[in-house]
Amino acid sequence: MSRSRLLVHIGVPKSATTSLQFGAFPAHPDIRYLGKPFYDEAFGYQGSLATAELIDSLWKQDELEFDSALARQRFDRGIRPRLGNEQLAVLSEEGLSQASAADRSLTARRLATLCEGVECSILITVREQKRALFSGHQWIYTRRLTSLGFADWIEWCRSYSSYYGCYNDFPLRQYRYARLVETYAALFGRERVLVLPMEMLAREPTDFYSRLEDFAAIRRFGGTPACPPLPVENRSPGRLGIRYQRVIKGMQHLGARLRGVPVVPSEALEEAGIHGCVMRLIARVDAPMQPMSAETAVWLDDYYRADNASLAALTGLDLAHYGYAC
Repeated sequence: MSRSRLLVHIGVPKSATTSLQFGAFPAHPDIRYLGKPFYDEAFGYQGSLATAELIDSLWKQDELEFDSALARQRFDRGIRPRLGNEQLAVLSEEGLSQASAADRSLTARRLATLCEGVECSILITVREQKRALFSGHQWIYTRRLTSLGFADWIEWCRSYSSYYGCYNDFPLRQYRYARLVETYAALFGRERVLVLPMEMLAREPTDFYSRLEDFAAIRRFGGTPACPPLPVENRSPGRLGIRYQRVIKGMQHLGARLRGVPVVPSEALEEAGIHGCVMRLIARVDAPMQPMSAETAVWLDDYYRADNASLAALTGLDLAHYGYAC
């Protein structure tokens, strides 16, 4: 009798999660990849939609909105039919690492309840916080979702005005990983939770893949000649490219205001048609963004140091080797 095996990948934002979602997971012959993206042509639209709606509800709905019976129906319609064959089913979603309408512990408890009776394992991928935050700021700054420079944005994150009118460091606390790992270990069992730094994927991909494949009990494939190169997704342009994108999006916003229509912020880079030609020309002479100040880097290291030490003790990983402040 085949086992119902499921691996849920929880990747923090800006930790190369999209590269795994579009590259490593779908390419592996022992993996039945369920998403994200959630459309599975072999499974059909309705089942794929049920999976997407389920994952969104786990972290985007508060306790008043969340319907546990509906979540169970969506799990049984979208996920359970794809379990139980020889392949390992894999789900991947960055949002599960973030506090939204549901806090992270509530999201974890909802997932654990749904996976009762399923051999479920958890993969959590992390990234050194300074680099993750710097990359995240570039992402939102390029798309004109903020006008603050990095240092000012970090200052805003340090004095975030919460739903309750309190000032706190909520956006920065989302990159404290130790409690997240402890929560999933308590719910699923420590032996069913694997933590991997994405710096390992960049520097030592063979080690990254072998740890993942041993944990998931699937054959060696990642890093072999048969494995296609890992795609680089969501790479930010350099200084000139970012300025060009901000100018174009600013003109779009101005045009919308002059026409009296609502401004809908776009998360996509403007790369179609002439914009794509301009971006390719800019890329030939572009330079990286100016690095963060030494003062900001020191402050962030001090902020995350204790949490990184706890994470290293929990996982046995040499995080200092990958640049984490411990």
